[in-house]
Amino acid sequence: MSHLPQVIYEANCAFGPGQEEEVRERIRAPQDHEVLLPFVLSTGKLLCFQNLERKNNPFRNVLDNRTIRPIQAKQLWTEDVGKRLYIRLLNRSLYKYTGHRGVRFDNDHKRFYFIPDKKGEARSVAYKSLTGRNVQRNVVWQPVRKKTGLPSGPWWHVAAGLRFHQVAPMAWCFSIRPEWHLTTDGEMVLEPRKIGRRVTSKKSRMYNYQYLREVNFWRDFLAEGKPRIVLNFDDQSALISSELVAFNVTWPGIPGDVRPIEPHVGDEDLFTLAELEEATSGEQIEWDEEEEELETETADEF
Repeated sequence: MSHLPQVIYEANCAFGPGQEEEVRERIRAPQDHEVLLPFVLSTGKLLCFQNLERKNNPFRNVLDNRTIRPIQAKQLWTEDVGKRLYIRLLNRSLYKYTGHRGVRFDNDHKRFYFIPDKKGEARSVAYKSLTGRNVQRNVVWQPVRKKTGLPSGPWWHVAAGLRFHQVAPMAWCFSIRPEWHLTTDGEMVLEPRKIGRRVTSKKSRMYNYQYLREVNFWRDFLAEGKPRIVLNFDDQSALISSELVAFNVTWPGIPGDVRPIEPHVGDEDLFTLAELEEATSGEQIEWDEEEEELETETADEF
């Protein structure tokens, strides 16, 4: 499950949708490159997770500082428009978080995929397997013919659909859907008509265990082997547990496709505990009594 930012900050902004690049040029980014700066431009306003009430906030050059207003996230979650804005902020956080780790977002197909460290070269990364073993795997490569040793066909990129889901009024989870991304040379996307049959053939050989192995790879890679993924917004953070959500399912089953497993979760240590403490000790917002009463009534409706 996920613990997500509880406060959104809003302020009037002279820039509107489609002018994100102009805003990025004026942002005063912090020295810590792990601090993420997602924002959304909507109807003359800028919304973000950063504390805009701080004088040195990264967006201070594009805002009307007299109009800054904190909004409780659970207010947004009760409305379709507000929820979409909130999810857009989370998604833009993922774009930056994965970008720092050599993973790019394919906007046409709504999936994240690995890119090579150097053009024309294969790429591999280390991770912990379902049983906790240290494993190295290819994430970008071009198949090679066994007989000739020569490269053959398109380049394959490990990919996944990553999404946030609200599963209860105050509960969210993070899903991973394994996919594949194909290119002609490691960069240029392969024609759609040449992708379908290749990916379909590969997925047809993926049973439950192979699928779970792909999910495990992504969660361990994104969490860097730690107990959780941390999206750092400075004063507050999004904490995404790397523990898989378990529930019972009744289904016919596939012969030979049942394996007892206990997925390995990164161990807590002094560093991860310190990271957790830092992520959860952000500034607390004090709401006035009228707002508190309104929020209590709204929560009681569910």
